[in-house]
Amino acid sequence: MEQIDNQKFGTFLTALRKEKGITQKELAEKLFVSDKAVSKWERGASTPNIGLLLPLAELFGVTVPELLRGERETAAPAPDAGSSSVLTVLRQRRRGWTAAFCLCLAAAAAELFLLRRLGISWGALGKAVLPAAAAFLLLGGWFCFFARELLPGYYDTNKIHFVSQGFLRLHMPGLSFHNGNWRPICTAIKTAALSAAVLYPLFCLIAVRFGGAAQWQPLEKPLLLLFLAAFLLAVYGTGRKYG
Repeated sequence: MEQIDNQKFGTFLTALRKEKGITQKELAEKLFVSDKAVSKWERGASTPNIGLLLPLAELFGVTVPELLRGERETAAPAPDAGSSSVLTVLRQRRRGWTAAFCLCLAAAAAELFLLRRLGISWGALGKAVLPAAAAFLLLGGWFCFFARELLPGYYDTNKIHFVSQGFLRLHMPGLSFHNGNWRPICTAIKTAALSAAVLYPLFCLIAVRFGGAAQWQPLEKPLLLLFLAAFLLAVYGTGRKYG
């Protein structure tokens, strides 16, 4: 990471903010920090957390190196794959997860349809398979479409084990959330939830196909608990890896 000249950074940030026509308070609200923090940045008294550099660069239409140097490039480099804006990268990732969610939704629906063809009633499916698949899809879908991948700045300065976004209430005792691990955690949750939404009814389908409903019933709840345990391990493991 390049060394930041606090005064030059602050002057550049002030100019960018005024070009954008927003106040220090409005900038602070966009970044989930206090207006006092923005004031300190612009006065050169401090610099933003590294997790805020990408959002700042995206907001003002500059690159992170330009932000760190406190000046724009004198000549724009030739565009290449690595020079895509953060916004473009985020949109591409969102499109990728949208496609993944649609595929998993279609696969889960097909598996449930096949279970019905094998003679499993909706009542039997409604005991565990259907609610579990729907819950995993709902969780994975919410993180694919609505979850914010940037936490408020106070998460980086305090040990906070709880995240609240929309209807989501995620409490993980022993795991501190911050901008260093939140994005990988979001990826882990999407991957684990969508995988479980497909694999759980698939295992049910395999058991019923080769052993009948009697073969599946003893496995139904233990297998669901196994998927829930794998989900928690994925979240905790990712959080601690990037913690």
